[in-house]
Amino acid sequence: MAPAQAAASSSSVMQLSTFTKVTSIPRNQKMSDMKVTVKLAVPEMAVPHHAAVDIVAVIDVSGSMKDQVPGSNKNMLDLVKEAMENVVENLAGADNRLAIVAFDNSIKKTQDLQRMTGEGQRKSLDMVKSLAPQGRTNFAKALERAPQFLNARSVEEKNCLAFIIFFSDGDAGLKAENINPNYPIHAFGFSAAKPEALELMANVNSGSYTLIDKDHLNKIPENACGVTVTKVEPENAATVVGDSFKCNITPDGRAGEIFLGALSSGKVREVIVHLDVPKGGIGAGADDDEWKLVAFGSNYKQDGKIVEGNNCIVAVVRPSCKELDWIEERLKYWCKVKVDLSAMYDKAETEAEKPKCGKVTEALREASDEAIDLAMHRDIYTAVLHAIKMRQCSGDKA
Repeated sequence: MAPAQAAASSSSVMQLSTFTKVTSIPRNQKMSDMKVTVKLAVPEMAVPHHAAVDIVAVIDVSGSMKDQVPGSNKNMLDLVKEAMENVVENLAGADNRLAIVAFDNSIKKTQDLQRMTGEGQRKSLDMVKSLAPQGRTNFAKALERAPQFLNARSVEEKNCLAFIIFFSDGDAGLKAENINPNYPIHAFGFSAAKPEALELMANVNSGSYTLIDKDHLNKIPENACGVTVTKVEPENAATVVGDSFKCNITPDGRAGEIFLGALSSGKVREVIVHLDVPKGGIGAGADDDEWKLVAFGSNYKQDGKIVEGNNCIVAVVRPSCKELDWIEERLKYWCKVKVDLSAMYDKAETEAEKPKCGKVTEALREASDEAIDLAMHRDIYTAVLHAIKMRQCSGDKA
């Protein structure tokens, strides 16, 4: 077995692979928080032309967006800013355009549709970076303003794909009449955001909504009956927001689904899956030492059809490690010998009546210590060589 385990298949255009540094877990030990990296990649493909797109980003900058994200030193607006950096980067090109609406209880800042050339990208990023949280929340005004940028386009420009992306942690009331039915809305809600409002936005015109609650995702119940998933994390916070990351794990931690969003040619997404591995057990591998911990499957939608991707299995060696147990017993034995010998000489030195006798006892102590150390080292060294020869605690087989 290689120093780090990796698995992949060439049967699918979209490639699923796994990686972990852990290759062996002794059968008499458990392992908490074993990390497995799951990667989904799309190879570079020749694409003659990408359809142009016009996007309006609606960003909540109310006071609650300054609340810290659980387990992070960033607030929710920081995550949105990171996501917007990805959006701007992925829109690079003169055919694509981006408008921005920042709101709290009123419209705070807007940017007209900008072509995503170098200058347009810089202008958009500068505006996003300047946003600061304040005020209360009002969805209706923002959702009224956002479609106006798209409505104002010329007839030729309206041939472009157009939609709205919406970021908020608010629970502001919302009615269907507040939403323009002409453009899909892809909504991302943090913390206290009401799913009813986000779902309403998404359902008006075949959009989508995602609840971003990292604290909830990190509290998946454990199950001592077998290997369990305790946590799933994206590669970075921007992936959570910008790419519609979703994770649904069953209450017992034994199965689940991870949604990684849309991937285009040359793109890669990674998540870290945390496992708890219990003691003992015999796997169903080529021999009794191998344990299959977790299996990953994949599927994706392409041209309106569901395509089954490749599968990966993460396995480790579960050795019994009898030789290592024996070595540990030998170490305990020699430590006891040294302690008992030291106690014996302490008693002899205390009972010695003449100084000369004390010097003789001290000399004998030093000689005995040296002899015991030499015997112990030889004994343990021989035992280690034997364990290596047997290879019972290694992933390799003779």
